[in-house]
Amino acid sequence: MNKHKTISIYAIILPRLEVFFLEEWIDHHLALGVDKVYLYNNGFVSIDASGSLIHGARKLKPKEEKIKWAKRPNLNYNLNLTDKEITKKLYSLEDKFKGKVKIIEWKYGINHEYKYPESQKQGFYHCKEKFKSDWWLNIDPDEFVVLKKCNSLKDLCDKHKDITCFRFKQRVFDSRNKKQPVREVFNWGFERGLPKCLIINDIIDDIKKFDIHFPNPRYGIIKVLEKNEALFYHYQGFPEIKAIQKDAIRWMKKNNETDKKSFVCLSKKDLKFNKLDYSMKKYLKKETKQKIGFFSRHIHSFVLRALQIIHGIISLKFGKIAKK
Repeated sequence: MNKHKTISIYAIILPRLEVFFLEEWIDHHLALGVDKVYLYNNGFVSIDASGSLIHGARKLKPKEEKIKWAKRPNLNYNLNLTDKEITKKLYSLEDKFKGKVKIIEWKYGINHEYKYPESQKQGFYHCKEKFKSDWWLNIDPDEFVVLKKCNSLKDLCDKHKDITCFRFKQRVFDSRNKKQPVREVFNWGFERGLPKCLIINDIIDDIKKFDIHFPNPRYGIIKVLEKNEALFYHYQGFPEIKAIQKDAIRWMKKNNETDKKSFVCLSKKDLKFNKLDYSMKKYLKKETKQKIGFFSRHIHSFVLRALQIIHGIISLKFGKIAKK
């Protein structure tokens, strides 16, 4: 039933927050079998619906209002760079990943009139109608899919022939920082009851009822993946406790679960990022081997070509001497 052809990622981004993390994120998911990445550029200001901001939100200062997102006001917005420099860096990804990355302008008041989070789901419907893909993976740039038993997302689809929507549970890691690769952050704090999904293009939901965390396919079966099969790692850092509790209630309603303890953190003092998970090392090692192989092949070609040139020069020189 799920004979796949293409798998694409849809993500809505704030470039000041994400631009220096995108390359690693794209590399990781292309290696997992993703064919195309569609990045919806939300611009330099996030316009949010009242009541939509939950964890980490605070009232912005006047000088922050056109720069920062109230939901994540304390992150690094790379304020040492101009908007033009950030935009240039963002669009350079299309050149680096030719044919694999497409950037779509999705700015409030210019390209649409939807406030966040409505802008996110409207962007997805715009994406799936404008661009063709058999499967869609809805994840953010601070979220990385990790496969435990399959080598690629297409292998996962092949393994489960009747599944048309996979729900990935999340494990929350410490925050990203520009000083190290995201996948070298190994310390995590908790697992959160709010999934992200890989789903077929044929979605039953009316856009008003659509939930990006719990989409419904028109046919087939929804599978909630167990932790020993696959997860997504969320490099978010510490969230607001109320947000975790709200997520727990949503998860239990959607999945008919009753074990509230699995998803609710009772207090900030109970949450420490002191657990370690080295699963990402397998991807880092694989990429290192690929890079070494790439450079080895090019060095070998360069040395061989250099020897040929030297041999040609020597032959030419001795040929002239012989004629004399």
